[in-house]
Amino acid sequence: MTRTKNRPAWDAIKQLTEHYLADEQADYKCCSRMEQRNHIYSAWKQLEDWANADREEASRGYNGWSNYETWAVALWLDNEEHSQRHWREVTEECVHTAAYHPHARHGLLPAHLIARNLLAERLEAEVEEFAPDLDATLYADLLGAALEAVEWSEVAEHYLDGSESDSDIRS
Repeated sequence: MTRTKNRPAWDAIKQLTEHYLADEQADYKCCSRMEQRNHIYSAWKQLEDWANADREEASRGYNGWSNYETWAVALWLDNEEHSQRHWREVTEECVHTAAYHPHARHGLLPAHLIARNLLAERLEAEVEEFAPDLDATLYADLLGAALEAVEWSEVAEHYLDGSESDSDIRS
């Protein structure tokens, strides 16, 4: 499980360890050595250590992006004028579509969130569509893993931040 792919689960782990770890530690200290061997505290502590290590790794990121893969995709999509123009146009389309989406019109979801999700789906679909067919090879597996690590919502947010129309739907 990675922090970015399952944020609610990681938030739940943080909440659980913050809530229960201190109580379990206090209970653990009151137990005999024999009881300590079977006590749940060691599992709670291991879970907290694992979550903290993952949180630290996730906070490092890469050049202001959540990871290298996301940075590389954003860089390449923004690197050529034609590609940059294309994605700015797609961003405007997504912003327009989101403003008229039934969930936005009925106040169920913010239009900005809908636009971000629409754009993220479009980014992922188009980038994967143009990925080379490498058959069943080591390189295909590595490319697949790299694309899986991309935070498409983050790339979408990058384009939305530069969108003139997006400020209208954020309010």
